[in-house]
Amino acid sequence: MKTKKLITFILLFFVLLTSGLVHASGENEWDSELSYGGNVDVASRHVWRGQYQTQGVTWMPSIWAEFEGLKSSFWGRMPLENVANQGEFHCVANTTSFRYVVDEKFGIMPGFITYFYPYVAGWSTTGEAYLTLDYTVGDFTLATGHYFDVIDYQGAYYGDFSIAYNNAFTDVFTFSTKLTTGWGNAEYNNTYTGYNELASRFVGIEMSLKSQLSENLFVKPYVHYDVAPFSGMSNALGSRNVMSVGLVVGIHN
Repeated sequence: MKTKKLITFILLFFVLLTSGLVHASGENEWDSELSYGGNVDVASRHVWRGQYQTQGVTWMPSIWAEFEGLKSSFWGRMPLENVANQGEFHCVANTTSFRYVVDEKFGIMPGFITYFYPYVAGWSTTGEAYLTLDYTVGDFTLATGHYFDVIDYQGAYYGDFSIAYNNAFTDVFTFSTKLTTGWGNAEYNNTYTGYNELASRFVGIEMSLKSQLSENLFVKPYVHYDVAPFSGMSNALGSRNVMSVGLVVGIHN
């Protein structure tokens, strides 16, 4: 039954996206302003904010649409092994944001993320209001994000800072790497790890190689590695070193 559900989700996902791309082939003003697409991410384990979220191979599909800076997306996490209710969506998130760009370099993006946990006992639907700022110079981008839970875990705050490098060294291949550090206040860390102190959660690096196979299709293998810099946090996280490898396949109009 779970296998049939998984196949149904995959088929429905690609049917919807394929029909969208066929529609996008028409030339009109609306299509030129509206962007949309979707990704399928298969990872050895899901890592989020320096912490393992799954214990084995995980399937994470997403769809998104953007119109003149206003963007909405849906993302899901489905563990495929080593957990109860595998083959079901353990987390579904909806993100809505608006990005404003100044002089093609400085970006400001407020947004809201709603998290649903349909098959995780003890977790309630919650949401974070957030603000991200980014500044791009050449191939480098500096960014910071600040997230405030405003529903079920009020008072929980998470922040991060990153330096990213993106190099499209051919018309097909783009190499990217990003260094990130993230931290949480006592309320956030206690909610997600049981560590009731303000602390740095991780310092991490991610590297990927994106291959643009056609105008509308890309594949991107990646590797992600985080380390908890302090023993108290690493004990709460259950592991000082966190690593995942994965492959993203994406289509867009």
